[in-house]
Amino acid sequence: MSALRVKPFKVPYNKDPQDSDIAWVIHAYKNKVPLTQSLKNLRLVYPESRVVLIVDGDGEDYSDLVKPFKVKLIKGSHLFAHKTCHLFVTRFLKALLKGPEPYFFRIDPDTQVWRRFKQLPAVSCLFGTVETTTAYFREDIKGAPNIQGGVLGITRDVAQAVLDSGLLTEENCIPPTSLWIRCRDMVKLVEAGSIADDFVLSWAADSLGYPMFPSSEIRSNWGRKPDNSDLTYAVTHPNWDKLK
Repeated sequence: MSALRVKPFKVPYNKDPQDSDIAWVIHAYKNKVPLTQSLKNLRLVYPESRVVLIVDGDGEDYSDLVKPFKVKLIKGSHLFAHKTCHLFVTRFLKALLKGPEPYFFRIDPDTQVWRRFKQLPAVSCLFGTVETTTAYFREDIKGAPNIQGGVLGITRDVAQAVLDSGLLTEENCIPPTSLWIRCRDMVKLVEAGSIADDFVLSWAADSLGYPMFPSSEIRSNWGRKPDNSDLTYAVTHPNWDKLK
C-alpha cells in the first residue's frame, strides 16, 4: 500500500474584488488608437483601479491620455526586443509593485474589459487562459504551460518573488541560453527580433514552483477574437480578428 497521501484541495477565491484590489499595466508602442479604446472600456468598468501605461520608446506623445483615463505614465526606452526581454519584464513588475494591490493584470492595448470580475484566485499563482499548444505551428509547448499574454493575471506575491529571484537575467533570457523559449513559435519570434514576455513570466513563475490556473472569466487568444456576446468573460483579447 502506498505511503503517499493526497491532501484535499480546492482553489479558494476572493469574491467581488474591488477597484482598489486590482492594478493594470499596458504597454504603448505605436498603438494609440486601440489603446485609447481599451482604456475607455477599462475605465467604464473599473473607474478607480490603478492603471500604469508604459511607453516603450516609440517617440509618440501619450500625455493626453493621462488625465481623462487617470493613468500613471512611464516613458521608457524600447525594451520589447529579445536582447532586453529580461529588462522589459523587470520594468513592468517594478511598476506594478509600487502599489499595494493584491492582483495585477498585464493586458495588451487591444484587450477589452467587459464587466467586473466575480472572483479572483485567493492563492499565489498566474492565471488566465492556459496555453499548452502553440498558436502558429500548433505544437506542444515544452515544459511549463503558458498564460496567454493578452490578459495575464498574477498575484502580488508571485510578482515580487519573480522580481527577487534573480531569474530575470541576460544569461537566462537571451539566446542562445534562453530558458523561456519552449517551442518553435518562440524561436521564430526571437529570430524576428521580438519576444513574448508572457512566456518569460510563465517560465519564471513555474521555476519558482508557482502554479498557473485557468480562469473562467478570462479568454485570451492569439489572433482570434473570442465570442463574448453573452458576457461569459470579464476580459477578452483581442477585440478584433487578426487572422481574417
